[in-house]
Amino acid sequence: MKKKDRIPLPLKLIQWTFPKMERVAPSLAGSWFVNLFFTPMKNPYKQSEIEFLKEADTFQIDYKGKKVSVYEWGSGKPVLLVHGWMGKVTQFSKMITSLNELGYKAVSFDAPAHGNSEGKQTNLIEFSEVIQKLHKIYNGFEMIVGHSIGGVASLLAVLELKQIEKLAMISSPSIAEEILLAFRKGMNASEKMIPYLLDYVYDEIGVEFGELAVSKQIKKLENVQLLLVHDEDDKQVSAKNSKMTKECYPPASLIITKGLGHNRILKDKKVVDHVLDYLDEVNEALVLD
Repeated sequence: MKKKDRIPLPLKLIQWTFPKMERVAPSLAGSWFVNLFFTPMKNPYKQSEIEFLKEADTFQIDYKGKKVSVYEWGSGKPVLLVHGWMGKVTQFSKMITSLNELGYKAVSFDAPAHGNSEGKQTNLIEFSEVIQKLHKIYNGFEMIVGHSIGGVASLLAVLELKQIEKLAMISSPSIAEEILLAFRKGMNASEKMIPYLLDYVYDEIGVEFGELAVSKQIKKLENVQLLLVHDEDDKQVSAKNSKMTKECYPPASLIITKGLGHNRILKDKKVVDHVLDYLDEVNEALVLD
């Protein structure tokens, strides 16, 4: 049976159009490349996901004039779950249910320009600043769990807050060059587009793009129990990223799974159980079958 084509039509159109624009109008293509990098494609909630969100207590906070939707399930000490780029709160559904069963309050949010939150563009720094704002609202979290770019944003927030003792990063990129390569290939763009993005990031944020990479930032981490989880078959962010993070922060515990990919890893029972175990103890590196 032929596998279902999972590439969204808008992305197919971009992949077809981009190299042609790059040839005839490289400067215009460079501006488009930068714009696309900060504009997540809409990934609306399905009806079943909407029903799950209805079970949560929902409220909104203001972030730079935009409304950000926040969800909480259960009661008890809060644990924050942070989705990735074009990700969804509902990807953590199994973890949320398990947290509630253990007596924890599960908290999550739609990042700016995602889900039910406002905005058309966002970036890693905005993810991180929303996390910091929620930290103040909840007077701290027992642990933060971040998936993919959400894990990177969580690390940046933890470094700023200096009050979080436990952090779990699942399928998170660590190497700046790999992030750029993955995005460039996704757009069907050439290497000539990278300087446009690097210049924009420096002009807007005041820091070199590479300096925001986990492999750089993790070296600033102190007294934080860090759990890394990654799948060997992750096609979006290779497992060598978490292995690099482990090398840069030896106290971290590293779990390598097989056959779960980039997103399905969040719903795997063994992974969920191990993340929850990490609330109470630090585990040694482990390979799950």
